[in-house]
Amino acid sequence: MHYYSAAVDTGLPPSCRRIDTSSPAPLTATLDLMRPSDLTLVREIRAQLADGSAREARERTGLSAADFAAALGVSRQAVSYWETGRCVPSAEHALAYARLLRQLGKKAA
Repeated sequence: MHYYSAAVDTGLPPSCRRIDTSSPAPLTATLDLMRPSDLTLVREIRAQLADGSAREARERTGLSAADFAAALGVSRQAVSYWETGRCVPSAEHALAYARLLRQLGKKAA
């Protein structure tokens, strides 16, 4: 499976991805370049986004979805879609989300 931009098909922002099982090559190429620890982080943050704990953690940092989106270089709508499960972030965006959340968590501690 790979991720493609759903913006063309559904009007979703380009940073919002939908799962397409027709061609595995793009995701495989991206993931092959990632360290195992990064892959683990991507899996963990996607699970946290799915169960709502990532949004709760972001809210504990005191940042709005718009502030978080600006730090990630995506739209507020993309962050909202990820956090509500409407779509899944690409591996790169998931990794950036997880790293930013971790960095903010360390500052708060």
